[in-house]
Amino acid sequence: MSFILNPLSSVIPIGGVASIAADSGSAVPVVGVINIVGAGGITTSAAGSTVTITAGASLNYTLVNVSTSPYVALSTDQVISVDSTGGARTVQLPNAPATGRWFTVKDSAGTAGTNNITVTTVGGVVLLDGAATFVMNSAYQSATVIFNGTKYLII
Repeated sequence: MSFILNPLSSVIPIGGVASIAADSGSAVPVVGVINIVGAGGITTSAAGSTVTITAGASLNYTLVNVSTSPYVALSTDQVISVDSTGGARTVQLPNAPATGRWFTVKDSAGTAGTNNITVTTVGGVVLLDGAATFVMNSAYQSATVIFNGTKYLII
């Protein structure tokens, strides 16, 4: 469950149950009192002073630091950390991942200014912001892309 806490005394639930209520359970907000009804991943302490929210998401991290290039992104990759100390590198993203799928490519060694990191797709047939390639050429640069169903958008 996620929620946005409005400092003007309201909680806006996003896909869950959350509310601000007085001890009596009335719908009139009382400053400093938040009532969160636990659901999957949400627990509260007996005293009600601690709220624990456990996220169900995971992030797969792949370190690319080998001399072979290109690196073809796996379906399980999300963050691809590239060490281009030994020379220029190319990262190839899938041509047709699920819509909404994202990848982040990061220059982990700070050497992209000398040894560029090129982000493309397998065969270069799917565009990234209208181009077949995106060249990372600044130290510690990163690029996050999201697939919109037909192309990648650099965000």
